[in-house]
Amino acid sequence: MMIEICSEAASGSDSDDENVCSVPVKSLRHAGFVFPLRHEDDVERLEEMVKTNPVIRKEYITFARMSRTGIHQNIVSIVQRLFTDQSLANYTYHGIKNSQYYRKAMKDYDIFTDCLLDAWEEHATTAERLRKALIEATQRAKQHLSSARYYQRYRNRLLEKRKESWKNKKTEDKK
Repeated sequence: MMIEICSEAASGSDSDDENVCSVPVKSLRHAGFVFPLRHEDDVERLEEMVKTNPVIRKEYITFARMSRTGIHQNIVSIVQRLFTDQSLANYTYHGIKNSQYYRKAMKDYDIFTDCLLDAWEEHATTAERLRKALIEATQRAKQHLSSARYYQRYRNRLLEKRKESWKNKKTEDKK
């Protein structure tokens, strides 16, 4: 089983060697994975595939390595390119066992720890820097989701007020 890593532009090219792409890496497509991962199920599936298949693990590490272009590039922004806010919503670095706020521990997942450390070792990424970046990434994801819910409720209230005023205006016009 082989994973093809290439950009969208190169995916349609007809070459004799189907595993070689000359265009920089933009997406990883295999077993239904399209980055950034959008759902928690995708994160769980990727973790299972990385743990069971060394080829997929190597390809994921290569993809993560290619996602980081410079030593000073913010790790949090790279994590956000690999995982959407929705996919990180039920994770924290250490996990929470409280039944009301249950969150899975990222430190127990190879895709968040070992693979990213392997991918970014040449950029002098330490376990501590990665831990702090993963904590910040999950906090930002939660803030984004919270803001999105707030503004959605706000828009819904405005819409309800407008509907009510239109309804009142129509009843006044009939009188």
